[in-house]
Amino acid sequence: MDNQWQVLVKELREASLNVGVQDVSVFDAALNETPFSAAVKMLKDAIPGKLLILDGENPLTLLYQPLSVQLHGLTDEECLQQAADIRLVLTALLENIADVLNDQNELKDAANRLKQIRS
Repeated sequence: MDNQWQVLVKELREASLNVGVQDVSVFDAALNETPFSAAVKMLKDAIPGKLLILDGENPLTLLYQPLSVQLHGLTDEECLQQAADIRLVLTALLENIADVLNDQNELKDAANRLKQIRS
């Protein structure tokens, strides 16, 4: 995942702002970390509930372990299962982010239309 995790953290930061998080400095600090593990620890409790998956699971903590484990010692079946599990968690997280961002855009559009009626 190398530095791709930073793209995910940036999206989480933006979505957090859209759900009303006022202080996103922890996301900014996490982006300045070199290892993914440090960023995951910093963001452990910072991700808003609307961006968590299932019953409050932090998607970054779910993804960290399988992404940091060397796959060389696993069987082909175990590697394929981990890949499938990672894909499902990432998909759920990205869908939550998209929902938050789309909801905000729809709300802005609705507010703008209502403002035009008053003008």
